[in-house]
Amino acid sequence: MPQLDFSTYLDQFLWLFISFFILYLLVWLLFFPKIEKIINSRIDLIKNNLNAAEEAIKKAKEIEAAIDVKLKAINESAQIMSLEADQEVKLMLETKAVESDNITSMILKEKATELAHLRKLEIAQSVPTIVEELKQVLLSALIHNQNLGRKK
Repeated sequence: MPQLDFSTYLDQFLWLFISFFILYLLVWLLFFPKIEKIINSRIDLIKNNLNAAEEAIKKAKEIEAAIDVKLKAINESAQIMSLEADQEVKLMLETKAVESDNITSMILKEKATELAHLRKLEIAQSVPTIVEELKQVLLSALIHNQNLGRKK
């Protein structure tokens, strides 16, 4: 077996060393620069993305602060508008209540006068019947008194 022959060991080590050195130089000179360039470009890309993300976060915080300021202003104006609307509604309700009271009192006065007039008419219409009834009662009492006077 030639692998176990001691005389070939030195040649084998020499060729192993030469081939390993050539492969190492090829990797060192050809592949490592490309790999290093790719790694550096990825690192730069990540750094740029991180910087862009930080800037976007800063802009978002600025926008959020501006929105908060505008929202507070809008809330304040909405509260003012709500108070003004409440006051307007209260004023309208008060004027409508006064108008309603006036109309109601006018209607009540009209109906009271109509009722008084109707009562007068009713009394005037019922007077003849009352007089007739009174006349009959008086006549019957008178007749009754005369009958009693004759019996005595």
